[in-house]
Amino acid sequence: KGGSGDGGFRLPSATTGAAKSSHKEARAVDVFDPYEDLDNWITDEILEEFGLYREHPDSTPGWCHLTIRRPMSGRRTFNP
Repeated sequence: KGGSGDGGFRLPSATTGAAKSSHKEARAVDVFDPYEDLDNWITDEILEEFGLYREHPDSTPGWCHLTIRRPMSGRRTFNP
């Protein structure tokens, strides 16, 4: 929160996030994005070009969650 860290790799023992979090598998990162500049710039086409997926910006105020793990919906921008 607030760009204070814990948005990158998390050890399996970390209490932040879900037990099967992509962060704990080194497959996701949260980028501090307080003004939504990154989320406003990213499109599904850009995500596809780089093999990425992201949580919908409405679910990640102040940061952008990017992952290489395909969600069950298969959508590049998905709701968690």
